Amino acid sequence: MNKISIIIPSLNEENYLPILLSNIFTQNLFIHEVIIVDGFSSDKTLEKIKRFNVKIIQTRPSVSFQRNEGAKISTGDILIFIDSDAKLRANILNEIMTEFERKKLSIASTLYNPYDGDLIIKLIYNILNLGFYFSQRLNPTGGGSFIIIKRGLFNKLNGFNQDLELTEDIDFFRRAAKIAKFAIISLKVDISARRFNKYGKFKTTWFYLKLSFFLIFNKLELINKLKYKFGEYDKSNNI
Repeated sequence: MNKISIIIPSLNEENYLPILLSNIFTQNLFIHEVIIVDGFSSDKTLEKIKRFNVKIIQTRPSVSFQRNEGAKISTGDILIFIDSDAKLRANILNEIMTEFERKKLSIASTLYNPYDGDLIIKLIYNILNLGFYFSQRLNPTGGGSFIIIKRGLFNKLNGFNQDLELTEDIDFFRRAAKIAKFAIISLKVDISARRFNKYGKFKTTWFYLKLSFFLIFNKLELINKLKYKFGEYDKSNNI
């Protein structure tokens, strides 16, 4: 049986991370370890997760770096990277693992559902999901909120590219797909729409349209020059 390590980057996630951890520890699947890689949170994140049986390390707040550092101390055969604001419905990890093994994948992502988004935001995510699904064979893309990968492949890739701020997940998928079997698993993981709620639907949608244009032409270096500061959205539930 494969040992599963779940790695979660965090930064000031006191209102989200405890919910995700509660979801993880009620899944119908044995989890070998859960590793929280905290970017020196200034809120009560660490205090609120003390009750959970998790490993905690602290590093500089950079998602790529945090994921890589978590992978370094992990001991599982399968690595699952999950964003702190995700929610996992009952048994979804087992369903994802079943599909991962049935399709003999080495790396995969999922579709997403914005649990706190209105109808317009849900429509936008449905369009993004279609893009993820139909591009998976020709020019792989996907969201980084949920990534599952075999350790051997992760090591071959030398982890995430720490020089990329906005497209480290896309770069990761595309490098992996060149040497291993990648797919989008047709199951939805619930994630927060707080970026849309913070910056507004029009501004965020316009950013994603520009992002998609550069992705089609594989210009990841141009994406990282876009003026858009991720991480400034409201960290609380009261958006």
